[in-house]
Amino acid sequence: MRHLTFSVAGAQTLRAAFGENADVVWFDDPLCVGPIERTTAPGRARWIAEHLYDRHASEVERQQQAWEAACETSMELVIWLSSRSALEACGVLAVLHARDGAAVSRVDVGETAEGYSAFGSVTPAALIRMRFYDARRSFSDCDIARGMAEWEVLRTEDAPVRVVDRSGLHSAQLDVFDQPILGLIGADWTSCSWVVGKAELELSRDNYRPAIDSFLTSRISAMCACGAVIVSDNGREIRRA
Repeated sequence: MRHLTFSVAGAQTLRAAFGENADVVWFDDPLCVGPIERTTAPGRARWIAEHLYDRHASEVERQQQAWEAACETSMELVIWLSSRSALEACGVLAVLHARDGAAVSRVDVGETAEGYSAFGSVTPAALIRMRFYDARRSFSDCDIARGMAEWEVLRTEDAPVRVVDRSGLHSAQLDVFDQPILGLIGADWTSCSWVVGKAELELSRDNYRPAIDSFLTSRISAMCACGAVIVSDNGREIRRA
């Protein structure tokens, strides 16, 4: 059995719970932002480098290996996620689409009473105490077909951003979070990391996590580039222009 999650923290939780020798894969390419199509990886890599961060060649290789492991249909696959996270919800749909109908099961901690906004927020102790593994459910043929169709729509739209709320995943424009971010930046110098953390917190309504912090940081950089925001000489504080 292979376990798939979408963050280092999630992988650490699974290994702590099931043992260091457990077959755990984490695929953390943030498919909630940028071009979706992994078959055009150079274009996606350029977008990530321009808008988020540069990835070392070894990291790109690890992500590709993780993707191939997730798509290997000869292995029984269990996906650990929160459907309240845009990153994780996109990851699941991408994997379902790539596996082309092959059987897979899931543990969705977003559907629990706690309503976790990301699987990486679950501690090993909580995973064991709350017996989340007992909540494992197989994707039905109908679930898989619906997920593949939903991903196909998002692939066709190929918007720069995908966000999640109570009604599911939606395509969005690059500036979708700009106004909430600007609302946190005043005339006085403020820590950039505080703005990012506060924005992520305020955007995560009802325990939904529509944005990742690296993308929010990139939007602040874009605002600085266009002159809407001024950055301090030390590069750590910002204020309105």
